[in-house]
Amino acid sequence: MKKTILSLVCLLLVGVVLLGLVLVKNISGIKAFSNQLRSLTKQPQSDQVIFDLRTLLELNVVVSKLSENKLLSVFLKKDQKELLARLQTISSDVGSVLSELSDQEQRWLFIFQNSNELRATGGFMGSYAIVEINEGKIISINTEDIYDADGQFNGYFEAPSGVKEYLSSGKGLRLPDANWHIDTAKSAEQILPFFAWGNKQNVKGIVFVNLEFAKKLLEFLGPIELTDYNTIVTQDNLDEVLRSRRDDFFPGSTQKKHMLSQLLTQVRLKTTSLNPEQLILLLDFIQNEISQNNLQFYSNNQTIDAVFEKNKMRQIVNIPDNSEFLYLVESNVGINKANKAVSRQVSITKTPNQRTVTIDFTNNNKRPTISKLTQITELETTSPATQEAKINNHLAYVNYQRVVVPKNWELTSVLFQNTTVEPIDQELLIIDGVEFKQIGFLVVIPEEKNATAQILFNVPESLEQIYIQKQPGLPATNYVLEYNQNQETHTITNNLLLKYP
Repeated sequence: MKKTILSLVCLLLVGVVLLGLVLVKNISGIKAFSNQLRSLTKQPQSDQVIFDLRTLLELNVVVSKLSENKLLSVFLKKDQKELLARLQTISSDVGSVLSELSDQEQRWLFIFQNSNELRATGGFMGSYAIVEINEGKIISINTEDIYDADGQFNGYFEAPSGVKEYLSSGKGLRLPDANWHIDTAKSAEQILPFFAWGNKQNVKGIVFVNLEFAKKLLEFLGPIELTDYNTIVTQDNLDEVLRSRRDDFFPGSTQKKHMLSQLLTQVRLKTTSLNPEQLILLLDFIQNEISQNNLQFYSNNQTIDAVFEKNKMRQIVNIPDNSEFLYLVESNVGINKANKAVSRQVSITKTPNQRTVTIDFTNNNKRPTISKLTQITELETTSPATQEAKINNHLAYVNYQRVVVPKNWELTSVLFQNTTVEPIDQELLIIDGVEFKQIGFLVVIPEEKNATAQILFNVPESLEQIYIQKQPGLPATNYVLEYNQNQETHTITNNLLLKYP
């Protein structure tokens, strides 16, 4: 009997991890965990089906019942009991999501964002994977380059401020820049029409995957060998590996698709070898990454998206009651990967009727060498990548800076390097019925230089706390709060409500 109960506990723990991973849609683990589930349940699968999500729906019912069985607690360790307690709180949400995923034919996008070229939702969208689901069965996972989908779009969308001046070249908003809105759901709603106009319709949701998540996942799993490229991929060289053949990563190329596909396959194989304890650690890791917005989720299915919103599974721009608000959003419009070596510190100085926001940037990038320029000129001159590289052979940080504050804050001045700057954009944003003021302007920080931007506001009322929203893709950032000659420093890793000193 005891042996039977212990077997059920093992199955329960694996089921918990499976359900949690389905909830957060971890693309690198779906197939691997389905193989593990098949070995436990002896469920036959055909070559046309990667995984049957309906099995997890059945497991959710079983797990919910087992989690309520107090007799099991005798055999569970403390961390396992905590895991079961968490499961009880999400069981209904998991069931709702799985039911919707099992209901109809649909597609899901997993968009990979490179935070070394920062954009509003986390980084430049270089690639994506499209997951095909038919009647609850995952039948395919294919990787694509963002330029392929963009090349199939023949429509026109008006480019927003920032994109219009520095990225659009008069062509309006294009797919690679469509994650421009500061609210992740709004950006997702802007991205989906590009696919609807192409041959990838019926897309029901998007998972935004930041480079930082991929790096931490590799740290967790260990190095991965890409035999076709004679390369070992680690957390330290992931971004360089994926860009090392950038000359081939434009419309019509299969180079990037194949490399990403092989990388995801190896990740799934590695995940298969994890033991139950490691799987629990992996689930905890994924939940932490969601809290830091390195994984974000959106669906145009209202039932599923309600679960995402309820569990704060993406950046949601909002102002808590009785609080001031600040959201700094950077966008690299220099068409380079300068963000890898750019840091910043933010100071917020409070006086009775004024707030001064100071951003101190440091660009630690080295100026490109002659040898790098020589390598670029040796590439095929007709390649779009070569033309871009020749024009942008620099690592200056060209940042379209946006400052988002309460609508009743009055902008008095913007200074960059002690020189007055005229904002390119001042507009009122309405997000979920709440009004915000957005100010946008350009700052350029050359290689190996420091620079300071300062934004001054008059405020109609003085509150005791301020809500800081951290941009997805940004590393931990120090915020210094100053008031009445008192000063406190906070390291921001996710959205945080702070009291003035």
